[in-house]
Amino acid sequence: MNTQIKSYLTEQTMQCKFEIPVEIYYSQSCQDLFVLSVLNNKENGSYLELGCSYPVESNNTYLLESKFNWTGISIDIDTTKINIFNKERSNTGVAQDASTVDFDDLLSQYDDNHVDYLQIDIDNLQATHSVLDGIDFDKFDFSVITFEHDLYRNGISLKMRMKTLMNEKGYVLVSEDVCNTSLEYPYEDWYVNPKYVKEEDWKKYECKTKLDTDIFFG
Repeated sequence: MNTQIKSYLTEQTMQCKFEIPVEIYYSQSCQDLFVLSVLNNKENGSYLELGCSYPVESNNTYLLESKFNWTGISIDIDTTKINIFNKERSNTGVAQDASTVDFDDLLSQYDDNHVDYLQIDIDNLQATHSVLDGIDFDKFDFSVITFEHDLYRNGISLKMRMKTLMNEKGYVLVSEDVCNTSLEYPYEDWYVNPKYVKEEDWKKYECKTKLDTDIFFG
């Protein structure tokens, strides 16, 4: 039986097309539902959240932490947001420009140089390129990556750089150019690593230029 899931932002309840054992999601575009679903509702997972913003609203890891006991580190350049984050969340929030992070040092803190979920959501084009320069995707790997490229305002270069990189490293682009409010504003790509995610678990999300709500509820 499909699940009724409510959006934290709109309080609208919709019938989910897939079996996900939650009643509410917090992400702007159901990223938390995607991560949970392709990882079979994994408990005690790990994440690295670059550009976390607020701790609950439109946050991609709050559901993972609060309901599935995930641990991880969240980074944002906004000190005010991180101060709020650390009052409301159990896991650590760090106030830092992501382009200045030593990712070799940071990612070495995770078990086996592996993280279940990497979020890259940085509202700065140059900083996002710096992050891609800083992460050694040969040394460290991830099960799921959501990558905000903001194609509608940044143009194609950042998106294509990530797409080429992920293809070289063996990741699969599952949901391409996810849109939030309108098909005119594609802003994010969702990747999985077939080393950790079975095709039968990600194939149902394969799409291009589609509204987030249509991916899960349409």
